[in-house]
Amino acid sequence: MHTALGVSRLYNVVYGNVCYTVFLLVLPLVVLAGLNVRLIREVKALGRRRLEMRRKNSRQAQDNNVTIVLIVVVLVFIICQTPALVTPADGRRPSRSC
Repeated sequence: MHTALGVSRLYNVVYGNVCYTVFLLVLPLVVLAGLNVRLIREVKALGRRRLEMRRKNSRQAQDNNVTIVLIVVVLVFIICQTPALVTPADGRRPSRSC
């Protein structure tokens, strides 16, 4: 049984498209992109500091590699989720791309 709210076209557009797009696609992608940019900056700064100190520790190099892998994983996630933003606005929820 459907309620008046459940069959309302306006409700379905706002909840089904706008809220879904903002809270499940745009907001997480913006947060991930911002954090990823900050992480990349820190990795670059760490590399510069390491060059200044002129000594490399294998543990630090391993930590740097793990950070780079994390950056790549987040970038792949962002690339896979971005096509879900480009969907028809006909009331259907965007489909998952990956």
